[in-house]
Amino acid sequence: MERLAEIEKLLFQCEEDVKRLEQIHKEITQIEENRQKIAQYYDSQYMQDFDNQDNFARDYAMLDEDSIWNVLTSLHSEKIALIKTLVNAI
Repeated sequence: MERLAEIEKLLFQCEEDVKRLEQIHKEITQIEENRQKIAQYYDSQYMQDFDNQDNFARDYAMLDEDSIWNVLTSLHSEKIALIKTLVNAI
């Protein structure tokens, strides 16, 4: 029966979706760890490094005026969008 075959296919897809969601959860955990580290740097050491960047042997991307702020803001916005999507899916 076509209907049963379609539902079986959906079942197998949902089983794969569970695996993907588990992986996404792990990735989100790692993303949050990364965000916390860069936010901690931004709050504690960034201004000192920014003020002393002329003393460094090379330029560092995070010492421009906006890169860390922009990435933290983007991460925040994406987390809000993800939360909204998840809440609507429950």
